[in-house]
Amino acid sequence: MKENYNGNCNLIFEKEQQLSNIVEIELKEELSLVKKFERLNDEKITPYFLQLAKTPVKSDSLDALCKENGSPFDDISDRNSHYGSGSGSGI
Repeated sequence: MKENYNGNCNLIFEKEQQLSNIVEIELKEELSLVKKFERLNDEKITPYFLQLAKTPVKSDSLDALCKENGSPFDDISDRNSHYGSGSGSGI
């Protein structure tokens, strides 16, 4: 069809729209199986946003920070003094 684009442009557009609709329907069906679909914030469903919904929520905290040698800090004040208490030291 693209060899005669001028003669087939309406048909090409129609087929591309049909393909887009099929992909969107398939993504919506897959998304309905994912419990975290609210993370998508009502965005247009794309493979990228579907991947966001499947990604587990990370629950990292400051307690995960360690010293350069990989050992944990003895207490919170030790950690804070090492990292500068968040006072613009690049954290």
